[in-house]
Amino acid sequence: MPKFRASTLTNVWYLARKEHSEHDQSFGSREGLEDETGIDHHRLAAIEAGTQNPTPEEARLISLACEREDLQYYYCSECCPLGRNLPKITEESAECLAIQVAISCGKLVSEREMLLNIMADGFVDDTEETAFRKIADDMHELIGRFKNMEIQVERFRSEHGKKRHC
Repeated sequence: MPKFRASTLTNVWYLARKEHSEHDQSFGSREGLEDETGIDHHRLAAIEAGTQNPTPEEARLISLACEREDLQYYYCSECCPLGRNLPKITEESAECLAIQVAISCGKLVSEREMLLNIMADGFVDDTEETAFRKIADDMHELIGRFKNMEIQVERFRSEHGKKRHC
């Protein structure tokens, strides 16, 4: 049995391949993923060990091959220098996320009037900056929560077929 680094055993790219190997035995080895994606198995080993990040195209290919669209978001929010400020994916239940989205929407409804007043003159002056930042932060929070919910729905669909409920 091959020995793995501890970092490999917890690596999201390794775990995605291993998870997919339950449905497709050829993914039990990096060579199987290499056949599917065209990414050299030595390169895959470095990605799975965490010593190298995949390129955007490699992340897309692995994501598609392993039927894990959430890996594309993971790449953007964790590996890409431009996207590291994206909201992080959480492993909360769909019900919990739905409640959080509803709460965030409620905040924005109450802040709508304030935003209209701030933007009425077409710019944000110094006295409005703090309130504007708070509204922007609340919007980013809502976007992050909704994205988490969207990813969970996609993951559920990939695991349970293309059903319309989760």
